[in-house]
Amino acid sequence: MVADIDLKNHIVEKIAPIMSSWTDDDTYAISFFVENLNGNPYMPTISIGHNTEEQYRESIVDAFDEREARWNFAFWLQSQEFVFGEEGETKNMVKQWIVAHGFPYCEDYSYSYESEAACNAHYDLMDTIANNFLIPVLVEAAKELRKSQIIQDKFGKEIPIIIHKLEYYNEIANQNIEANTLPLVKDFVDWVHHEQKV
Repeated sequence: MVADIDLKNHIVEKIAPIMSSWTDDDTYAISFFVENLNGNPYMPTISIGHNTEEQYRESIVDAFDEREARWNFAFWLQSQEFVFGEEGETKNMVKQWIVAHGFPYCEDYSYSYESEAACNAHYDLMDTIANNFLIPVLVEAAKELRKSQIIQDKFGKEIPIIIHKLEYYNEIANQNIEANTLPLVKDFVDWVHHEQKV
């Protein structure tokens, strides 16, 4: 059985050397991007990436404003060197973790063959798995990586680990405060709150 702490420890073990291998010295944020493998709500993954000041400056012209260019993942480097849960041992670990929480695991799921009601039920389940179970594990992983000093040692300063999906909303903002402390993510959080009001 794979418990939350087992998943968290394995995520940290896989991510730490990836962070250490980055060569961009103008990195200002790290990304833990939560999505579903091939759109399957039973197969969540975590893509590990980062963004740089150079990419931010180049993206401003394409964004609504500077804060969107800085914090919206759509404008970031799409440099996911590793996707936890995509294949091999990490995919199997996510499967065991989902089953351990009492959720079904269906690798062959396809929403195109379902009624709208059934499809909505699956996506409700997806949100439950991601928001209530996976993202809290990532919050703890981010805390552990920060506590280990790997970020400070690599970049010479603390930078935020942004935990997110494609959508940004107040709960995501609050989870990032927990993972990083408010001073590190205040600009990100302010942007999310602004987006919610628009």
